[in-house]
Amino acid sequence: MNIRASEDGFNPESAEVMGILVYEAEPDTVCLDPLRAEMRDFCRRSVINDGFKGKAGTSVKIHVPDKDKAVKEVIICGLGSDDGCLADKIREAAFGVVRRAASKGFSSVAIHLPKAREKDRSRAAAEGAVLGCYRFDKYITREADDRFKRVESVV
Repeated sequence: MNIRASEDGFNPESAEVMGILVYEAEPDTVCLDPLRAEMRDFCRRSVINDGFKGKAGTSVKIHVPDKDKAVKEVIICGLGSDDGCLADKIREAAFGVVRRAASKGFSSVAIHLPKAREKDRSRAAAEGAVLGCYRFDKYITREADDRFKRVESVV
């Protein structure tokens, strides 16, 4: 698996799965900044309809029906308030995003987290991503319909 920080000009909507980690807020003010125009509006409606407030351990999974888009699924994970053991919450959220992508057979994931420049937060996201891809399969025979796929790229 290739884990890297995004460069300037990177389009997060070029990944198959987009994970957005957000702080606790009211549904209409949840930060969906990495999304653009109609994708942001589409996801905002889902967040409001589900009453998602970004509490720690909660998430909203949004399937993107547009075949022309690279993004097939948007996963918005709540981190709760910006205090306490935030690294653990980030690790758990990144794990959930990558695990879901792997179980659905997707190979590229973009994770957006608040204040990503802080080393402990970025490290926690990377650790969660690696753990999300792990699957002990030494004694498991693969079936033809097994869609679990190792994620190749996490940005």
